[in-house]
Amino acid sequence: MEVSLRLPIFSEVLKVAYIHFKLLLATEHAFPDSVKLMLYAREAWDAALDELEVIEDWVPTSQERSLIPRAPQLRGLFKNAALQLVPTQYGLRVGSSKTAVDSNRALVALLLEKQVFMHVDYREPTTLCQNPIAADILSRIWFRTAKDIGVRY
Repeated sequence: MEVSLRLPIFSEVLKVAYIHFKLLLATEHAFPDSVKLMLYAREAWDAALDELEVIEDWVPTSQERSLIPRAPQLRGLFKNAALQLVPTQYGLRVGSSKTAVDSNRALVALLLEKQVFMHVDYREPTTLCQNPIAADILSRIWFRTAKDIGVRY
């Protein structure tokens, strides 16, 4: 059943579009430029309209733009999940002593060099994009419950 886009439907479309927008940021590019961000918003909006079988009769750009300010929030979700996992994954030291801080800074600099953090073992960078921390972060964000978006999409 197709319906015209009115205010009660708009909020439902926005909710579903937000999910698609979140998926695009996580799977395509977490830090797109403004043009790509607008394309992601449009793609997410279109996917939501299709999913909900809605006939769109509003100016699309005004609706899509409501997704764009949420991009930093989405990146924050991933960052917060990673903050819980990174110290254990890479052996960062706990504490604020000069030794701990200096050790952690040196390790972070090493991990960021040539993106070795993306490997299972940063000392043997032969397993690009196979680090299990990525799956752990996605699980914490998208697979918490049986009804979460990772299960649905």
